[in-house]
Amino acid sequence: MDSAFVAVASPPLSIPLVDADFLDACIAVPPLGISGTLRAFRGQTSEDPRPNKALRPWLYEVHLATYPQLQLLCTIATDGVVPPWINPAARRGVRPLPNNYGGAESGAPVVINKLLAEGYKGRCVVATLATLQRDPGFHSSSFALVAKKDIPLHIDGRLFVRGDRKTVVAPLTRMASRTNSRGRSDCRGFC
Repeated sequence: MDSAFVAVASPPLSIPLVDADFLDACIAVPPLGISGTLRAFRGQTSEDPRPNKALRPWLYEVHLATYPQLQLLCTIATDGVVPPWINPAARRGVRPLPNNYGGAESGAPVVINKLLAEGYKGRCVVATLATLQRDPGFHSSSFALVAKKDIPLHIDGRLFVRGDRKTVVAPLTRMASRTNSRGRSDCRGFC
């Protein structure tokens, strides 16, 4: 562990082999897996589940040695930015937990419930590319007729219309739209 996540990778946007080996070893441990390893890497615990709360200032000293405000950055990573009106006894973890902290995980049910409600009303369908290819009732809308620089459909999130329901469909998790009073899609997206 002392040698992992210390060396600067070369070329940029690559990961040193020792780092990759360490992550692979953690993922192979049955109780951890990918999600547990990710939580540990983010510094999340059962008491303080916020991601990236422990920002590892010693890594900044290695990777950002030429940054002019390095010590200030390391201090913020260690202690956080705590306003003077915050009661020190109420602090949790590295930084106090803001009242409005939501995060992607706690917000996900709201998004899913909205999509389910729209889906039950027949105004929204979320489909995978395999579903679109399997069902001949789906055809390309005018939005999908424009070339998108060879971006794969499952990444681009192009829209499709199902002929029988006049519903705009978005592949994967790209959200779809409603239908206006004339039965045509007005393309107001969710999420």
